[in-house]
Amino acid sequence: MQKLFPKVKKQCFKNGFFDLSDCRVATQTGMDYRVVKATVELKNFICKTTNSSHTYKQLRSGEIAHKTIYIGIDLSLPNEGYKIDVTAENIMISGGDSAGCFYGIETLKQLIDNKRIAAQEIEDFPSMCHRGFYQDVTRGRIPTLQNLKELVDVLASLKYNSLELYIEHTYDFEEFRDGKRTSEDYLTAEEILELDQYCYDRFIDFIPSLSTFGHLYELLSKEEYKHLCELENFEHESHFWCERLTHHTIDPSNDESFKLICSLIDQYLPLFRSEYFNICCDETFDLGKGRNQGKEVGELYIGFVTKIIEHVKNSGKKVMMWADIA
Repeated sequence: MQKLFPKVKKQCFKNGFFDLSDCRVATQTGMDYRVVKATVELKNFICKTTNSSHTYKQLRSGEIAHKTIYIGIDLSLPNEGYKIDVTAENIMISGGDSAGCFYGIETLKQLIDNKRIAAQEIEDFPSMCHRGFYQDVTRGRIPTLQNLKELVDVLASLKYNSLELYIEHTYDFEEFRDGKRTSEDYLTAEEILELDQYCYDRFIDFIPSLSTFGHLYELLSKEEYKHLCELENFEHESHFWCERLTHHTIDPSNDESFKLICSLIDQYLPLFRSEYFNICCDETFDLGKGRNQGKEVGELYIGFVTKIIEHVKNSGKKVMMWADIA
């Protein structure tokens, strides 16, 4: 018996087996192209696993013949939910929507390790509507596009539906084009766009996450922006990594700071189709300890964050942020 992960809501076994060595794979007509693509990939997966040949076709429900794996919509099921019915004659995957069909396909792939699948019924739907993974691509080696695609494949198989990459300076921002970086030091617009499409094809919302208040070590260490650092005349006191983690909040009282942050946002935001944008704004530990010493820290923080929020909202995005300081 195959173990499914994540665990499904219901799994009931019946008598008999479905033989994968002689079957065809089909979808309901008019399906989302992402489901069609996943179905074709399922066909190829079966061919490789069983060392046999299979075909793909679009069918109406009344056209389903013997020995068919059929994927279609059942509006009686919940959004992102699905049902799998395996008999000796057919395998029926029904999804409450396109995402449900996709997740049903991913679960079926977990059941395939030889030429037979035990007859059974599976019903499943997510317990949480937001199922996200947050990956830091700023502190340490930057993953390649291929590495990130492999991560997305794993997340899709586990029914995650959102991914965020934490970015401070590891994108090709204009502010860092000084000839000192190599292509291994940042992600490009082309890579972000390709990953956005790759996520979309797997029903994963690729959400931009950009540091816009604290954690601006690399930016504020540059000569042309040092005057915008909250900590005046900052000198290293401990290891490089510690300094990056705990210092370098931007000075919210300087008008240049907001213009600089808007520049970063405006370069990065258009690359994503997601309706969300994470502005981070966490761990601004040194706010009020330098250029703004003596000022009310809460007013400084809320005032600057509010301006960032309005700028992002004016670009048509819903704002996400960390709440530790707020």
